[in-house]
Amino acid sequence: MLILLAQPDNADHQAALLEACLTAQTYDKQLEDSREGYFFELIKATGNPGMYRDALLAALTDPGGSTPPCDRVQCFSILCLFAQQDPTFDRELLRTFATSGAVEDGGSAYLLALVRLEGIDGLSFVARHFHAVLSSAQDDWGWLFGALVDELGELSPADRDRLMLARRQNSFLDALFRQYEHPPQEPRPPDEPYVPFAELIARDEKFLRFTKHWIRQATVSDLEAAAHAMLAEQVPNRLWRYARLFKARPYPLALEPLVEKLLSSDNLKALPIADIVGQVRHPDVRRLALDALATPGRIEIALYLLQQNYEAGDAALILSSLKSCEADDQVIHGLGMRLRTLAEVHGDPSSDWEQLLTWAYRETPCSLCRTGIVGQMARLKVLSDPLVAECLHDADKDTVRLARDWLREREAETETENNANQ
Repeated sequence: MLILLAQPDNADHQAALLEACLTAQTYDKQLEDSREGYFFELIKATGNPGMYRDALLAALTDPGGSTPPCDRVQCFSILCLFAQQDPTFDRELLRTFATSGAVEDGGSAYLLALVRLEGIDGLSFVARHFHAVLSSAQDDWGWLFGALVDELGELSPADRDRLMLARRQNSFLDALFRQYEHPPQEPRPPDEPYVPFAELIARDEKFLRFTKHWIRQATVSDLEAAAHAMLAEQVPNRLWRYARLFKARPYPLALEPLVEKLLSSDNLKALPIADIVGQVRHPDVRRLALDALATPGRIEIALYLLQQNYEAGDAALILSSLKSCEADDQVIHGLGMRLRTLAEVHGDPSSDWEQLLTWAYRETPCSLCRTGIVGQMARLKVLSDPLVAECLHDADKDTVRLARDWLREREAETETENNANQ
């Protein structure tokens, strides 16, 4: 945003923005906020919104169907914002596409965007066309009606009257509201009876789920059996299940065989093992961490091992390793999460930690992680003025909120100092 505001006519910047609008680049599409509002503000800053609107319409209505579903959802959501500000925009096109797109792409985001655009009329439209799936609590979309109602926001008395009228005129909408307002009370299922580890692994051999109840109740002999099974395990996802178990309950065997497995495994298998070993504070574990820091490609393992073995000055060592780090988005995302976790316990207001967290902020592909990193930087008081200025225009609303809170706190501190000096 800052670059675009400084050079709104720059053709390269406008082309990059158009590419970002047409291609959903969200790292975690299930958890991260959508970015249509952020992109729409950027589009308006260019002074050339018509070009973007036409390109988005072309991508949305592409007869060849070459636009991927996640990109169509983003194009649709941005176009809804165009329609919100342009009374001449063909909203019927959006309604038609929402009806077909939600079915073809399986995307609830179309319906949420339509209700944000049209409010009560949009909700009534969606209820008429999707009442069957919205009323089924067993369906994957059973949660959606409540989310659609939330999109209406706080209603004025006049809007509440309009909603009651819409319910009287639309039996589907009224039935959905009745179900929403008086949900069936389902009894909480009882905890499954405890079973020995041997029976548990035989029953669920493919996925190996340790419930919280089982973890709490596990006997010493079953924990030992699980630890032996982990030493033979080669599937990374299952190793992470063991890591969850042994983060909640102490690892019951000697660490040496586990360390041997760690050293002989590739990163996918070594990471969950390092998560367990890193729970132990010991000079040998610290030496393992320092060796991993010095080994190309093993820095994330080192960060796990440092969980309980971090010492003053380690931030500089980590920073040195990061400068030579070459990794894909998945690894960078993991590194950002590990640095944030380390900062929660070991971070301090030093230049090294400021550089570490700034690196994580710049490099992580995940907006949720970026928000968490900014939160840690604010807590440690290492947020620089240029970074705050950037955060004020972030795509994630929570990051923007953190930057505003930071500025308010700084202003309050300055006012307090000025009053004290008078």
